[in-house]
Amino acid sequence: MSLLSWQLCKRLNFDDPATLLGCRLFYLSYQLAAQLLAGYALRSARLNDDRSEVRVPSPLAPLLSGALSAAGPAASSLLSSALSRTLTVREYDSRQARALRTSQLLPLLLMFYLHFRRGAAQPLVLQAAVGYHGLWQSPLWRVGEESGEESKEESKEEESVEEETVESGSEEEEEEPAEEPAEEEAESESEESASETN
Repeated sequence: MSLLSWQLCKRLNFDDPATLLGCRLFYLSYQLAAQLLAGYALRSARLNDDRSEVRVPSPLAPLLSGALSAAGPAASSLLSSALSRTLTVREYDSRQARALRTSQLLPLLLMFYLHFRRGAAQPLVLQAAVGYHGLWQSPLWRVGEESGEESKEESKEEESVEEETVESGSEEEEEEPAEEPAEEEAESESEESASETN
């Protein structure tokens, strides 16, 4: 993606005021899209209010994987549980959305410096093109969809389990009376045979 945007930058005339305005608008539209996506993810997380727990590994876990394997199984499980934390789905999604928002601040300041102080317009196009690609592949698009689909699937599964329980419960009730007379007959026969032998 960055190679394509680099080739595009080579063909653009950045001395033309219309091209320069287009580059600025392209970059500003990317910043706006990132903030809208973060807002959408925060709103979806609040509306869904999914309280199921998710285990989130620490960023240090890959660095300490060698130490975990050499420590032995008991120490390894203790360290891996200490290096991960449990969050609700709502907390996790909210943190990811806030991370997207705050991750836009440094590139924005850098682009401001490069464009307005140094006069470079190519970084605006490059940052926006790569940024749009990153937004397109962001998992934050699925925040509202996954929770809604999961809750629908869970409710359908619960309904089917309840129906099966009701059906099997009614079948068991019907079968139990049929079994009781057979047991009573067997007991009465064993009592009769015992009285005959006496």
